[in-house]
Amino acid sequence: MSNRVRFLEVNRRGVDYIVGDLHGEWRLLEHLLAHVRFDPARDRLLSVGDLLDRGPESARCAELLFEPWFHAVLGNHEEMCRRACREFFDRGAGGSWWSNWRHNGGDWFAQHVLHKNGKLQLDDWARRLLARIQSLPLVIVVGRGAPTRFNIVHAELPPWAGDAEIDGGQLLQRPEERERLIWGRSLMLGDEPVPAQRAGLSPTYCGHTPDTGIRVRASHVCLDTGAVYPGLDMRYRELGFGLTLVRPGDRSAWMLHPEHGRLESCRY
Repeated sequence: MSNRVRFLEVNRRGVDYIVGDLHGEWRLLEHLLAHVRFDPARDRLLSVGDLLDRGPESARCAELLFEPWFHAVLGNHEEMCRRACREFFDRGAGGSWWSNWRHNGGDWFAQHVLHKNGKLQLDDWARRLLARIQSLPLVIVVGRGAPTRFNIVHAELPPWAGDAEIDGGQLLQRPEERERLIWGRSLMLGDEPVPAQRAGLSPTYCGHTPDTGIRVRASHVCLDTGAVYPGLDMRYRELGFGLTLVRPGDRSAWMLHPEHGRLESCRY
């Protein structure tokens, strides 16, 4: 089970990019990476999690986890996959996590469940994917000690947590902290005024809470701009959702809108 912080050195050979919640939208990611001329020999792509489910190419997005230039934290959809598969091994395909995951976009995984010798089994690809998901961290820190440091989580950090608590191991001492990192939405959905920056916390990129633009609250930079929503329901197609890619080095951002293919760029 993932319960750790992963530290990465500053990328001195190339450029780091961070992508918002993908949810199977491989085509959008391809276009964005081509636009910024991403070079896998030098550059790195980091992810706030939720590569899987709901979109048309979940398996292709999941394959990113096997690339040496790709680094992701555990999202709640990877967590659902992990828990559903663990339940599958214990009880078969009828448990609550398995049903909940399929209800939330995990139906694509059914093609990797085999009937063999009278039993349901996962195929080799699914087992490799599960092992990779099991190893995902909950927090990524890039450039510890450097002025360009940034952090990545899927949802949000507890309000008391800064860089020192992440680095010193005080984080993740209690189960509720782990759940907040994966599932929390109180920061991005809260009504109370919150300063853009939190003292002692470097820019912390996150996803999980969809909206039509990047949001910055308490040093959290939310990149979930609802890439998958226009493909799920006609009502979402004119609301401005899309896939967001950012370059933390200079705070450049690009959003690709799936309904008409328009690419917008900005700084955040």
